[in-house]
Amino acid sequence: MLKVNFLHRPMIFKRPAGTSRGVLKTKDSWFVFIRDTADKHKVGIGEVSTITGLSIDPPDKIEAELQWLCNNITKAKAWIEDRGQQFPAIRFGLETAMMDLKSPESHIYDDTLFTQGESGIPINGLIWMGSPDFMQAQIQEKIAAGFDCIKIKIGAID
Repeated sequence: MLKVNFLHRPMIFKRPAGTSRGVLKTKDSWFVFIRDTADKHKVGIGEVSTITGLSIDPPDKIEAELQWLCNNITKAKAWIEDRGQQFPAIRFGLETAMMDLKSPESHIYDDTLFTQGESGIPINGLIWMGSPDFMQAQIQEKIAAGFDCIKIKIGAID
């Protein structure tokens, strides 16, 4: 039998992050924990991560949806089909927790060079909006760090 609970944790940014929707100082995350009562030492963990104004998940409904899933985990597959598109962050957190629970090694979803610590995941270097000097400094840092692609956030800058 599966038992599910979640924990809300607001994340505080190390520095304010400028976006086209304003300056962000925090973001909300919920951690989903799924346990199989047959093995109390095994737990699957997933993160429901949203950024207000940027994520499509309705922020005022996230905890109610998570609580419903905690009370009805046997209906998770139907929930994903019926409501997963409205709540993609919850869907991601739920599916990640389920994958983690089913994986032979805790918190390792796939045996790759990344999970073995041999390589990173290639991503773009994100430049947050700010003054021209601040943005130029970030660009130089990303180039020095070896990024092949740099994404510059300039949506609200005149």
